[in-house]
Amino acid sequence: MGTSVQSGTATAVVVVTGVRTYLAQWRAVSRRKKRQRALDQGLSRFTWLMIQLMAVMVAPGFLINGLPSTIGKGTFFFAMAVA
Repeated sequence: MGTSVQSGTATAVVVVTGVRTYLAQWRAVSRRKKRQRALDQGLSRFTWLMIQLMAVMVAPGFLINGLPSTIGKGTFFFAMAVA
């Protein structure tokens, strides 16, 4: 923000500075943590459930695919894709 002057003269009176300015107050309000709505909470729980499920499913997929063949990078990526 701020001011741009190309030419001319002016006289100004500074009323407030620093954290007491309008922009500083607006920034403080915008940084406050907002309450999550029910939809946001539900999506967050679902996301973490899916992450946990994938973490649990990678190991069995890795073992099932890796036992018949040599375990390598391709086996790990296959297990991740299946999960």
